[in-house]
Amino acid sequence: MKKILLVSFLLFSNKGFSQLTNIDREIRDNISLLRQVTVSIGIDTTVTYRNINGSVVTERIFNAVGTGVIFYVKVLDSITIPCLVTAKHVLYDSSNSWNPSRINIRFSTSDSIPINKHKGYELDLYDKEYKSEMWIEHPNKKIDIACIFVDNIKFDSVRPNIKIIPYSFFPTDEEYYEGKEIYVLGYPGAVGLDLLNKAIIRKGIISWVPGNINSTEKILIDCNIFPGNSGGPVFSIPKNTGVILDDTVFHGAKFFGIVSERRFSENSLMAPNGQAIVDSKGKPIRSLESIGIGIIISAKRVQELLNLAKEIVEPEIKKYIEQQKEIEVKKKRTRSS
Repeated sequence: MKKILLVSFLLFSNKGFSQLTNIDREIRDNISLLRQVTVSIGIDTTVTYRNINGSVVTERIFNAVGTGVIFYVKVLDSITIPCLVTAKHVLYDSSNSWNPSRINIRFSTSDSIPINKHKGYELDLYDKEYKSEMWIEHPNKKIDIACIFVDNIKFDSVRPNIKIIPYSFFPTDEEYYEGKEIYVLGYPGAVGLDLLNKAIIRKGIISWVPGNINSTEKILIDCNIFPGNSGGPVFSIPKNTGVILDDTVFHGAKFFGIVSERRFSENSLMAPNGQAIVDSKGKPIRSLESIGIGIIISAKRVQELLNLAKEIVEPEIKKYIEQQKEIEVKKKRTRSS
C-alpha cells in the first residue's frame, strides 16, 4: 500500500512540475515567432587561425555586425514586399569609416548548423554602378534607422515560412510608460559565434519616456546592450491573455522600437597609489563602462520609415506591372498574327 501511494505521489508530482503555466506558454510561443522575423546582419569574411593541431586554417565565415527585423510593406493594396529594418549605422557609419557594399542576413536556424557553414542571404547595399544606395533612411537623417527591400524570390528560398508583423503590432503612445516590461532580441557577438544560430533574448524595462513621445525619437531601456545588438527589435509580450497560440500569427505582442546604442560611463584608470594612469603622451587613459542603459528608436519612427519606403517603391512596382501587361499584349498580338 505504501509503495502504491509513493508511486502515485511521484507520478502526480512529476506531472505537476512538467506543466507550463499559461504565462510560460505565451512567452515561449511568442518568442519563437519573434525569432523568425529577427535576423543577424553580417559580412562574409575571410579569417586565418591556428587550430588545435597547430595547423594554419583559412576559411570564410559569417561575421555578425548587427541585427535586423523583417516587416512586410503592402503596396497597391494586394502586394506585400519583405523589408529589412535595422539601425542605420549597421549599414553605413561615416564616423567609423563603415560603408560595406553588401551584407548577409541570416535567420534563426537549427543549433546543428554552424555559423561558419551557413552565411545566409547576400544583399547588395548599392546599385551595380555603386552610385546610389539601395537602402532608405528616415526622412530625419539624424534618426538612426534605415530599411532595405528584400527580393521576394531569393527571400522565400531562404526562409519560406516567415510570419508577417501586422500594423496592429505597433503600440499606442499610452503603451510607452516607464516600468513597461520589454524583451530585446539580437545577436551580440560577445557570446561567441557558436551561440549565434538564433537570436539571443534579453529582458528589461522601459526606463525613460519623454513627456511628449512625439517630441523625440529616443526611448531609454534598462537592459544591457552590446555590439551586435544594434538594429535589433524590442518587443513586449502579453501575460495570461487566455489566447491559445499557434505558429501562424502573433498574439498580443507589440513592437516598441529598434536598438540604436548604449550609454557608457567614462572613467580614468587609476594606479594603486591613486594617480591617474597616462599614455606615452601624458594623457589620462580612460575606460568605458556600460551602465546598463540602452537607447531605442521608437516604433513610431519605424512606421514613418516604412511609410516612406512604400511611397518610394509603389510607383516602381506599378510601372513594372504596366510594363509586364504591355509585354503580354504584344505577345498575344504576335501569336494571333
